[in-house]
Amino acid sequence: MIEMGGKIPRPIRVQAIKAWLEGKSRDKIAEELGISTGAVSSIIKDFRRDDPHFDLLREAAVKIKNLNMDIQSFAPLVRVYEVLREKELLTGIMGQESLELMQDRMEALIVALEVFCFKKEQLSIEDFVSLITNMYNTADKLGVPLDRLPAHITELGDRIDALRGELDQLETKKQNALRENEATAELLQEYNANKPFVQQIRKLRQQVAEKEEEACEAKNELETEKLFEIVGEQITWRVSLEELDEASIGLGLSRTYNIDNNPHLEVRDLREWVMDVFYHPNKYVNPLRQIRDIYNSQRQSTTAA
Repeated sequence: MIEMGGKIPRPIRVQAIKAWLEGKSRDKIAEELGISTGAVSSIIKDFRRDDPHFDLLREAAVKIKNLNMDIQSFAPLVRVYEVLREKELLTGIMGQESLELMQDRMEALIVALEVFCFKKEQLSIEDFVSLITNMYNTADKLGVPLDRLPAHITELGDRIDALRGELDQLETKKQNALRENEATAELLQEYNANKPFVQQIRKLRQQVAEKEEEACEAKNELETEKLFEIVGEQITWRVSLEELDEASIGLGLSRTYNIDNNPHLEVRDLREWVMDVFYHPNKYVNPLRQIRDIYNSQRQSTTAA
């Protein structure tokens, strides 16, 4: 057995401290390591002097042992602590005060959840957490904030009611269409029965349209012929202004264009006279004799030339 006067090797010192933090007694440690109880106390004293939190660690280790837990059980708490530090929810150098406040709030939250779930029959805290998780996942899929999820669900409900109303209206229109379709079917049967007569009417309408088109073309041609006749007649009865003025002066009238607008021989007057002579030559025998003599004389002069 190693006594206090001898130098305790480092491996034994480490095993002793480990056993002490695991909650073992000095006597148990001395028995397991084969050293005296005084040596164990000396080792503990040295570590207590170097680490002010050594006793606190011992106390925590004892409580863990009494609760039948191991150090692995605190891994989730360590992760929570790291998350709180990362989110800057802990203040101070070590964040001890904020950590204690956060711990109190979490304990209060768990108690409140327990009371709430107790009032809701057959609802455990695990079920409640699962329900909240599902709500969060649903809100994430819908692309809405979690606090707006109830309002969004209400809006969806209103939209569903509106769609149901539209469906009812469509169903009503469908029934009306079916009833109208029955009437349409009767009309269709009647149409099929009268189809030859309808086809004959269509044929007659087509013929009438063709005749109207032919009549329109004939009318256009007639108007064109009339236009040509008018133009031709105007060309035929065209008289030079010099000839008209000389004849007007010979009759004791003025020229065609005069300032005082005196009477003068016009083409329509000349044409009217000539046509009357043409249709009633017996009324103008003497003038015709004179015209004949003048015409023959001029013709003979032209032939001789």
